[in-house]
Amino acid sequence: AFLISNAFALIASYFLFRLAKHEFGNDAAKKTLVLLMFFPTAFFFSAVYTESLFLALAVASFYYARKGDWAKASVLTWFLPFVRIVGLFMWIVLVIEYLSQNKKIKLTQLTRRELFLSTTIIAAVLFFVYSYFTTGNLFGYLNQQNLWTRTVSSPHVAVINAVELLSRGPVLALYSLWNLSVFGFFVATLYYAFKRMRKSYGVYMLLMMALPLLSSTLEGFSRFILICFPSFMILAKFFNEQKRAYLPVVALFVFLLAVLTARFVTGAVGTVFG
Repeated sequence: AFLISNAFALIASYFLFRLAKHEFGNDAAKKTLVLLMFFPTAFFFSAVYTESLFLALAVASFYYARKGDWAKASVLTWFLPFVRIVGLFMWIVLVIEYLSQNKKIKLTQLTRRELFLSTTIIAAVLFFVYSYFTTGNLFGYLNQQNLWTRTVSSPHVAVINAVELLSRGPVLALYSLWNLSVFGFFVATLYYAFKRMRKSYGVYMLLMMALPLLSSTLEGFSRFILICFPSFMILAKFFNEQKRAYLPVVALFVFLLAVLTARFVTGAVGTVFG
């Protein structure tokens, strides 16, 4: 399982580099990989979690979509819901990207690309069928969230709960401050994505983080953001313009990664982000 996670992390790195290079150039692509792979919670890419597999599929799908290879982009999207529930939303992202590249679509004369794209919706429907036969409930996953004390609520509830934890002792305060900081990073890059990038990137970020934002807590937010690769592309672009800040931030990332990895491996309280 560890080898598989690391293998998919390498695949994700390959496609992310090519995608970031396509959007922002070679220097930004290199910085994107460094910032993501040395992010303080990047140890999850090597652990028995779904981050590396999901990221590999999502980035590869996005890359092929940007290149106009809708057959490969669609096939990769089929598997995302079975890796993580938010993968159900990926078809929306692909449709938005397709419409940005193809302004005119004739429903009476669908092309091969459009037929492949339509299969992503079918795959999402099949996930609910799978959920029904395995759990007896079309929305069985949402019921499982109760096991993690997660309930559906407005995004502001998660932020308020995190702020309240700041007064619950030093350990919880540091943990909550960390999650609030990552949340702030996400909001800032989300704004930039909708303002300056292709709409498909902003929609991807919003949909991929939908469940964490609606789950009444920011617990684990710094883990969930690992699949939000446009945030790291945007940060890399920022450091292309603010070069002096790049190395200090990377050094901070490396330090925090070492600390959090050590605490995660030893099972220290307050560091199990998932």
